[in-house]
Amino acid sequence: MKKIFVLLVLVLIFIEGYSQNYLNIRYELDSIHQIPHTSFYSFQEKNDTLYIIGERKENINNIFFYRSFLLMLDDLGNIIRYAETDYFVRYGSLIFTFNNNLAFAGSNYQGNLTLFNYSTQLDSLWVKYLNFSTPNVNLEGRNLIETSDNHFVILGKQYDYNNGTSKEYVIKTDSLGNEIWRRDYIMPSGQGYWTTPNVIFETNDSNYMALQTIRRDSPSFSLYEEQTSIEKIDTSGNKLWEYKTDNNRLIVANDGLPTDDDGLIFCGTEGQKVWAGVFYQGHIRKINSSRQVEWEMTIGNSEGSYFHDIEKLADGNYLASGIDILTYPDTALVNYSDSIHEAGWLLKFTPNGTILWERHFMKTYGIPMAHIINETHELSNGDLISVGHMFTTLSTHAGYWGWLIRTDSFGCIVPDCQLLDNTENISVIFDNEVTVFPNPASEMVKFRFEKPIEGQTEIRIYSGLGQLVGQTALPLPQTETEMNVSDWNNGMYYYGVYIEGQLVKQGQILIQN
Repeated sequence: MKKIFVLLVLVLIFIEGYSQNYLNIRYELDSIHQIPHTSFYSFQEKNDTLYIIGERKENINNIFFYRSFLLMLDDLGNIIRYAETDYFVRYGSLIFTFNNNLAFAGSNYQGNLTLFNYSTQLDSLWVKYLNFSTPNVNLEGRNLIETSDNHFVILGKQYDYNNGTSKEYVIKTDSLGNEIWRRDYIMPSGQGYWTTPNVIFETNDSNYMALQTIRRDSPSFSLYEEQTSIEKIDTSGNKLWEYKTDNNRLIVANDGLPTDDDGLIFCGTEGQKVWAGVFYQGHIRKINSSRQVEWEMTIGNSEGSYFHDIEKLADGNYLASGIDILTYPDTALVNYSDSIHEAGWLLKFTPNGTILWERHFMKTYGIPMAHIINETHELSNGDLISVGHMFTTLSTHAGYWGWLIRTDSFGCIVPDCQLLDNTENISVIFDNEVTVFPNPASEMVKFRFEKPIEGQTEIRIYSGLGQLVGQTALPLPQTETEMNVSDWNNGMYYYGVYIEGQLVKQGQILIQN
C-alpha cells in the first residue's frame, strides 16, 4: 500500500500588481520521518498544465531510498495531482508521446532499466523492464526520446560490478516498450575510465546523436582526464562517426541540439585542474557539419558554474540554463558579510554565440543555498518556465527542495526588468512597501518606504529605451527621498530600488508635464 505524503508548497516570491503569473516557488514533499530531499529534473507543458518528473530521497531505518514521482500543476504552480513509483530517475527526461501520454526512463534497485508510460491524469499505463541476464551487471536509464517513426530510443549506462567498468548503451523499442535492438559503445581501454551518458536526440536526417562524458581518474589525480564524446548513430544502432573534445581541456557536454546547417550546439562545463581538484566554468560550443569548431565560449564563475540544458527559442536564438556563482554582500546572512551564492542561471545567445542577456535566480533563507536549473522550456506566449532544485548541506538545515520559476521572454520575474539592467534580475525578497507619488508626476516624484532600510539604498530611473535618466540615494535612516522630473519628456519610465547594489524592486512612473 502506498504511503501518503504531505505536499507542502512554500511560495518564495509573488510579484503583486501585475497580471502575469510570474513565479519563483519552492516545493517540499516530505513525510513525517525524513528531511526534505526533492529534486525536479524535467517537465512538459500543455494547455496551461505542467507535468514535472523528479526524485525524492526517503530515509527508512537509516537506509536511503530514491523514488521517482510525477507532479501535475496548474499555471499558478499549485499541485493538482501527485504520483510516485518505487524506482528512481537520475536527470531523466520527460516527454509527451505521439498519443499524448507521458513517458520517461529510469532504473530500479535490481539494476533494470525501466521504461514508464503514464496518462496525463498520472495513471500508470504500463512499465517495461530492460535488463541483463549477467549477475551484477546493471543498466541505468538516462535519457529518452520518441522518434519520428513512433519508436523510443533510450540512452543509458551499463555498469559491470564484476570488473568495475562502465559503457554507454543505446536501446530502441517499439511504441509499447518492446526491445528492437540494443548497442553498446565501448569505453577506452585502461584503468580508471568511466562514462556518464548525458543526452540523445534525433538529428535532421532522422538518425540519432548521443553525448556522453568520458573520465579517467587515479588516486593521485595525476591521470585525471575528462572529455566529451559525441556519436552519430543510424536507425539500426550503427555508429556513423564520433567526435571528441580535447581531453586536456576537461570539457563536459550536458546537453546539445542539432542546428539548421547540420551542425551541433552543446553546453556544459570546461574544467581547470588545480591542486585541490577541478574548477569548472560554463561552456558552450558550436561545431559545423564537418565537426569543426565554429565558435565557443567559456563563461561564468570559475569556482563551479555549468550549464545543464539548452533550448532553441521561437525567435531562432538559444537559451542555456544551469548554475552560476555570485559574490555580493548579503545582509540576510549575519555571519556572511561577503557571501558566495550559487544561483540558478539563464543565458540567452544568438546562433553566432553573441550573448543577449543573462539572469540569476536565488533565495538564501538566511543560510547559504545552492540553486540549480535543470531544464527550461519556452511557452507558446514566449514565457519561460524552468525547473530544478535548491539545496544546502549545512547539518542543521540539510535538504533538497524542488524549484519552479516562470518568467517573461526576457527572463524577468518582474516585467520589463531588461529595461533596468541587461544583466540583473530581482532575486531576493524585499519585504518593504514603497509608495511612489504623485504618479503621474509633472515636477517632483517622491519615493516613500514603509519602514527604515538597512544598507546603502539607491533609486535609479530609466527611460523606455533603457537609458539611465536619473538616480538618487536614500539618506539613512530616512524613509523618503524625491527627484525633480520637471524637464523630462512625457512618457513611461521605469524605476529600480537597489540595496547594496542589488536590484530588489521595480515599478513604473508616468511623466505628464
